[in-house]
Amino acid sequence: MSDELVTNAGALWMIDVLVQASAAGDVDVILLTDTTPFDLADTPGDHTPNTLTGGEPQTLSTANWSTSVTSGTAFAVSTLISWGFAAYAGGVTIQQYMVVDTATGTKLIWGGVLPTPYLVPSGGGILELVITWPLNQCPEGP
Repeated sequence: MSDELVTNAGALWMIDVLVQASAAGDVDVILLTDTTPFDLADTPGDHTPNTLTGGEPQTLSTANWSTSVTSGTAFAVSTLISWGFAAYAGGVTIQQYMVVDTATGTKLIWGGVLPTPYLVPSGGGILELVITWPLNQCPEGP
């Protein structure tokens, strides 16, 4: 067992650095239509982005995050992200999302599965999402 422990203040500092450090921390949230499970070695090309009008990637800047720490877990929570889909032929379901770095678009930082898949209505519709990203602290050992 290790004798190191990340304190609440330390965990909060780390998650602040991850989502609020600088403009280089800006990320794009991209909606996906595939159900391929995320893997540690994934790149954005391993998933199928939505192509419907109104479902384009949304950029989150450092100002779009709030952070807190509770019961050994630091949290980063995004502001409400909203996509307004235009009318189309129908049949597309948004299954999950990925977060990539805005600067290069080549680093898949994390991905998530929507709690409920969103079948985009043929007449158009609105999908709203708030991302909550937990950073768990190691428990005090042994």
